[in-house]
Amino acid sequence: DAMPVRVDEPVRLMPVARVSADRTRGAVMLVNAGMDHIDEATVHLRIPAGPVRLLKRGRRGSVQPAVAEPGGIRVTLRDIEPWGIRIALVGGRR
Repeated sequence: DAMPVRVDEPVRLMPVARVSADRTRGAVMLVNAGMDHIDEATVHLRIPAGPVRLLKRGRRGSVQPAVAEPGGIRVTLRDIEPWGIRIALVGGRR
């Protein structure tokens, strides 16, 4: 019940989260720790904040819309290559 990140799909997407004590901002690194491409993954974050700034190596960051839900937000990530990394910045300065 206290986990800051949950992934719906049975994929090898490993989250590493760092969230502020008041849970208003944080950073979540998501690593595709498998050899298979992930087409889509639904990620739930226990952070009551607005849009998510998504960082991908070799690309400019983009703002990803987030859906508010009880206890946090939901965001859908797409097109994660094997051993690819995505970093989601939530809350605070963008």
